[in-house]
Amino acid sequence: MKRTLIAILGLLMLLPLVACGKEKDAGWKDFTAGGVTLTMGAKCADALKTLSPSCTKTTPRASCWKGSTGEEVVYEYRTLGIRLRTYREKENDPNEILTGIELRSDAAKTPEGITIGSTTDAVRAAYGEPSSEDDTRLLYKKGDATLEFTIKDGKVSAVNYFAKE
Repeated sequence: MKRTLIAILGLLMLLPLVACGKEKDAGWKDFTAGGVTLTMGAKCADALKTLSPSCTKTTPRASCWKGSTGEEVVYEYRTLGIRLRTYREKENDPNEILTGIELRSDAAKTPEGITIGSTTDAVRAAYGEPSSEDDTRLLYKKGDATLEFTIKDGKVSAVNYFAKE
């Protein structure tokens, strides 16, 4: 009888943890496009290979991200409505790092369902209170990444993910 009572009390103690669900911004550093999950600040060479048929434009340029000499590469995916920014030491670098994601049209949305045209209230409902804000931006910072919503007339006009340099 004591064991049953202890087991029931233990389960009751866990109930609040289950009921709370996930933290509002628990996964916002991840973004899915074309069936591939991209994580800010993580290696992305394999994901880029998978997405390559959708790539409409690639623009490399010199960069010194985090003090290294290499190049920033911008990958445009018009049909997916996104632009990816990466850093690599050299072409075909298996350690290419995702440094930014830009949502370019309402064809793309965050995992929480926010897209260009969403309201400021919808952003707050999905992500909670921002880390900082002004008249034109809501910024959410977590670890080494920032999620920025540009606001115009109460609606999202741009969504950008950035890895901390």
